[in-house]
Amino acid sequence: MRNPRRCYDAQGREVAPETVGGLLAAGIGRAEIWCNGCHHHAEVAIDRFPADAPVPDLCLRFRCSRCGGRNLSSRPSVIDHYDVLRERTGMGYGGTPRGSQPPAGRIAPFR
Repeated sequence: MRNPRRCYDAQGREVAPETVGGLLAAGIGRAEIWCNGCHHHAEVAIDRFPADAPVPDLCLRFRCSRCGGRNLSSRPSVIDHYDVLRERTGMGYGGTPRGSQPPAGRIAPFR
């Protein structure tokens, strides 16, 4: 039986999930926990969890503070991901490097 918190390749083999240690090494220090019932979400610090803990399994340790549900999902923090991306490449959230915006009132030509 397939684990719903795991990813599988085209041949049906389980793909190893990202771990807390891998995220911390990449500079991502938080995870997002989403309630699948009421869509409430929160970000939690992951440095308190074991390094070998799979990120998709972090949600098993929580309960929704709004509805009390346990049908939760977890993923790495998107905000932390973009912060790391911006530090490494200079790319902003909009996908353009800082300082490359066209002057105000002008539209850059399409090329």
